[in-house]
Amino acid sequence: MGTEQKNLAEIRDTELFSELSELEYDGDVPERLAELKADALNNMPDRIESPEPVFPAEAEEEAAVFMDVRDETFISVMQVDEGIEYTLYASDLMPVDGGVWEMEEAIGLSEAVAQLSGSEISNYVEITDYDMFFEIADMNTELDVPAELAKLKSAAFESIAKRGGTQTVSEPEQQDKEPVNPADRAVFMDAQDETFIVLERKENGIEYTAYERDLTAVDGGLWETYGEKPELKAVAAEFMATTTNALVEIKDTEQFLKLCKFYL
Repeated sequence: MGTEQKNLAEIRDTELFSELSELEYDGDVPERLAELKADALNNMPDRIESPEPVFPAEAEEEAAVFMDVRDETFISVMQVDEGIEYTLYASDLMPVDGGVWEMEEAIGLSEAVAQLSGSEISNYVEITDYDMFFEIADMNTELDVPAELAKLKSAAFESIAKRGGTQTVSEPEQQDKEPVNPADRAVFMDAQDETFIVLERKENGIEYTAYERDLTAVDGGLWETYGEKPELKAVAAEFMATTTNALVEIKDTEQFLKLCKFYL
């Protein structure tokens, strides 16, 4: 039997055992067999205690979806036996690439996203509603897909804002940085190409920064006004080579600037 003596229990009713094993017992065989086993175990001289159950450590996350905050594209990743299975999606959730990235040693999903994209993980935010993402990606006919996709992206950007809102400014920065009068700062978006410009009045002119639609800064500087105080929207229209009617003002300038800092 290949076991130690202390692990054996003696069957005391040998006649009953023989009857049961030869199927000669007229009564309830399973019930009597259970009683026979219980009697043997209860009368062991050195009762073996059952070992405490060992529970496996909590497994790492096995699947996730991340959104690239720069262009609103997505990547889904899943741990599989061969490595990481991934799918890339355009901003409208059309699949554009995918496969299995084979590897010998497992890595975390966020690290996998960074390596697959060749980008910093700080450029990505995890989609918390994993199941809803795939409901939308599968174009569930019971859903208003464009509306649900917009909600999904909005929730992702809100999580970025919350993350950014927890950052604190060091004491020296707080002392050196004077609060900006809201009337002296404005952000405008060109409704035609969704580019942006930030304007802020200074003592000697208007400081400006221009952004692409993905919030990449592309231009900036100081436009000297020589004491004049032109309307900021008119200045934005001149810089963006458009009309004031084509510009939309971004009301929450602080939120916009937080997003710009996050994308750097």
